Amino acid sequence: MQFNGDILSTMQARYADGSNAGPANWTSYQKYSTAFAADYTNNDVPLTPAFFGSLTDGAKVTLMLSATAEFPWSGLAAVAAPATAAPHHAASTQNRCQSSTQPPTG
Repeated sequence: MQFNGDILSTMQARYADGSNAGPANWTSYQKYSTAFAADYTNNDVPLTPAFFGSLTDGAKVTLMLSATAEFPWSGLAAVAAPATAAPHHAASTQNRCQSSTQPPTG
């Protein structure tokens, strides 16, 4: 992921059936530093043990990251691969977002 000067502002998490996922399960919007954070130095978005500990084992979760950008928009968009609850692995690369420069569709 390349932030290109953008500032990460929100992350939404939803299960495949459209229900909310994550520690803040009453909303799809997850709290910064409770569920995720931005590591601008390493162009990464690590997810926390609290985030993974709140997930249903084996369930597919889709993440939508939003960033605040200076004009022009850099095109930051990111989606995560399916995740399972594994809080003891939260620092591993399997729990990090895979990025795309194309806006998500659908």
